[in-house]
Amino acid sequence: MLVDGRARDANQELLRLGLLGSDDAAALMACMVLRGVTFGLEPEETTIERCRAAAHRGNSYAQFVMAESCRGGKRSKEMLEWLRLSAEKNFAPAIGELGVLASHVPGQIDAAARIFKRAIRMNHIPSMLYFLSICIRGKLGLMRKVTSILCFPFLLGFASITIWYDPFKVSVFSFQRGSKKLLFDNV
Repeated sequence: MLVDGRARDANQELLRLGLLGSDDAAALMACMVLRGVTFGLEPEETTIERCRAAAHRGNSYAQFVMAESCRGGKRSKEMLEWLRLSAEKNFAPAIGELGVLASHVPGQIDAAARIFKRAIRMNHIPSMLYFLSICIRGKLGLMRKVTSILCFPFLLGFASITIWYDPFKVSVFSFQRGSKKLLFDNV
């Protein structure tokens, strides 16, 4: 439904599935709320609480969404704990986000590279792009810089095609970067 542009119908179906106990539906609805997509079907706090319950039951996607809900505030320890729990279940976006965080810690670039490689082995495209951007900046040596400069256009083309044809696939999912632009401007 989302791919067909029927966002409101999709959200109603997600709400129905979430109320029936689907942890993935609860996580996706919370993810949409965090990214500015609301339909007024229920209070936003209720949506987030349903996701929190799914995260406590061990759903890796819900744990990742709860980590995203903790960003930008004084809840960084909680964010890291949700990411860790999600990554332990091999949820590639959580592993990739841990790589991003490690890449910003002085002296941890090699650890970040190891983390990114784990997510890349799971075909997580944002991790591939972020890892290549680190290499292009020369943080992992000259040879990787040159190789990455040569590979980047091909990976960017591959990523664009993959995202175009399957925008909701877990391999293209990551934390939202930059401004808080709405997912669906026409909703």
